[in-house]
Amino acid sequence: MRILQRWFPIIIAFAFFVVGVITLPHYGINWDTINHLPRGQAYLHYFLTGKKDYSDLVKWESYYQNPDSLFIDANKDLGKRENRRSFYQSDATTFNWFMENDGGGHPPISDILSSVFNRVLFGYLGVINDVDSYRVYGIFLAAVLIYLIFVWVRAELGVWPAVASAFILASYPLFWAEAHFNTEKDIPETVFWSLLMYFVYKGIRKKEIKKILLAGVFFGFALGTKFNVVFSALILIPLVCMSFVVDMRNKKNKRKIVGWYLRLCLAGIVAGVIGLVIFIGFWPYLWPDVLGRTLEVVSFYKNIGLSLGFDSRYLTFLGINTFPVKHIFYSTFPVVVGLTLIGIFVAIYRVKTRKDMFAFLVLLWFMIPIVRASMPGASIYGGIRQIMEYIPAMAILAGYGVDGLMKIIKQKFNLQRVVAVVVVVMFGISITKLIKIHPYENVYFNFFMGGLGGAKERDFPYWGNTFGSAYRGAFSFVNKDAKHGEKAVFVYELMANFPRFMVRNDLLFWNANRSGYLREGEYAVTLNYDGVEGRSYYDKYLNQFLNPIYEEIVDGVPVVRVWKNSDEYLKEPWIEKEILGVKIEKKKGVIMVDLGEIVPLVRMEMDFLEGQDCVYPKAINFDISRDGKDWGRMPENLPNDWLIPLVGQQPDDGRFIHPFAGEKIRYVKISFLPVNACIANYSRLLWFQLE
Repeated sequence: MRILQRWFPIIIAFAFFVVGVITLPHYGINWDTINHLPRGQAYLHYFLTGKKDYSDLVKWESYYQNPDSLFIDANKDLGKRENRRSFYQSDATTFNWFMENDGGGHPPISDILSSVFNRVLFGYLGVINDVDSYRVYGIFLAAVLIYLIFVWVRAELGVWPAVASAFILASYPLFWAEAHFNTEKDIPETVFWSLLMYFVYKGIRKKEIKKILLAGVFFGFALGTKFNVVFSALILIPLVCMSFVVDMRNKKNKRKIVGWYLRLCLAGIVAGVIGLVIFIGFWPYLWPDVLGRTLEVVSFYKNIGLSLGFDSRYLTFLGINTFPVKHIFYSTFPVVVGLTLIGIFVAIYRVKTRKDMFAFLVLLWFMIPIVRASMPGASIYGGIRQIMEYIPAMAILAGYGVDGLMKIIKQKFNLQRVVAVVVVVMFGISITKLIKIHPYENVYFNFFMGGLGGAKERDFPYWGNTFGSAYRGAFSFVNKDAKHGEKAVFVYELMANFPRFMVRNDLLFWNANRSGYLREGEYAVTLNYDGVEGRSYYDKYLNQFLNPIYEEIVDGVPVVRVWKNSDEYLKEPWIEKEILGVKIEKKKGVIMVDLGEIVPLVRMEMDFLEGQDCVYPKAINFDISRDGKDWGRMPENLPNDWLIPLVGQQPDDGRFIHPFAGEKIRYVKISFLPVNACIANYSRLLWFQLE
């Protein structure tokens, strides 16, 4: 039994790692990848070679890597190359470039460490492809954390609470999903934060200064990943204070105790210095002006962490934001919610009656990230992934819940096995749900919300947002379905959101191929989540007029869609006609249009005079209305936004074409600056509707 207990945490962590790596091709890259991996590679190359560019490497050559495959053998030619250069080792973003442009963002330690995994698994060994090799870093860290939680909880509470905590952590929907593709920020921060907690706790309990100094290393790695770790002081300082008070009450040699805590404080200061040295040492951008450039980073976190513009539905008394608590409640397995609530009461009871330091630590660990994000004026975007540090603490509290239930039931009823079976069955139902929605576990909502469908119906913030992961399945479909030489585009997103080499070489993948109502047959890919439907003309046009040819569905809600912008996929035949009898009134900087009745508007065409004094507008806005009283502004910012790239920038060369997405309206107001712009001197202005 002891041998089994010794090996069990290794087995759990190893199983998580293996399954996690095998499933990496099911997940795409994070939107932020393009901001992180080139930086990690540039700094790593400098640390390894001293070179500030990639002049010593072979030129990167375009190739096709099958997105369905984990292994590099999906591309035979690439696998034979002796020097495999990563796509993210870009000549446009070298060490020199980042030394001038790296301010105002997250620190780079995890960018560098994930690049190490890429250099070994892709560059040197030639085993795993250029994208997924970076992601092994996140899976590895997550597996380390699962091992740590099991060993730690077993030492404090016993085997079964440890088993429960480890399984809950491993299967927590957000943690499992984000371990696959959020490997530059939130997952590493959560792991390093947890290691910091562990070594500080063990250092205090065992009275070992070495562990405190080792905690400083993990403080440095956490600080070098995200600044969230600065809030760990709100946990660790009270922990030290509680330990001091308990020791002073329970031990006779007061002078020895005071001496130890003085050494502990000194060690804490040294650990902090170690952390700062790691933070600065791994970020070359800071070196020319450590204080000034660090203050830039502080300003960045201040700007993204403080806001008064959060959804008012979740702001309560004194501006307290209830969204973090509600999101955690709705995105956690119900059985885990129940065990955690029980665990909180058990932990509080043990703190009061036994002065249980572990329970005290875990309670603060769970509460502080959530409270921080809930404070008046605090901002949180992208759901709760930014405060993922609460997840290990929640898993431990659930372990407390299991421990408390087992002890109570053993004393009262001797029904431990029955309770264990009930918990396992409920947990099994939850796992079945995850399997059903795989690989979109990070958009999981429990039955209290009604699943993702309920979140969409309630307009819950950030519903359906996979942060770029879902692109991979969509492009896998496009690669299989498209004919040679066909076009592919994002509906709205940036080209950097998905690596070009995972799209077939013969496909013309470029956003300039968006054709709108011209219907040139391009494949159009987009994610579907909170706030996307009305963000652009192209979004509205595709949703209004075409049937998607591919969707991946979670709880009845598409999380990613692919359209083919051609006539055969129109919902109804496209028959348009010119609108006659349009009334137009020109004012200073404004053209007011009355179409005569409410019509499904699809296009405006204007010819204007280009004389010697013609001034092109610097800003154009379109407002639309049905009754002339309630107006809505169209999202595009002209002339900078190219609604249909194949038509070109508008207005241009005495011509102005503006598409509409079939909006049923009667009135249009065109306002422009400067007010003497030559579009006011139009010679022809035509409007078209669908029949």
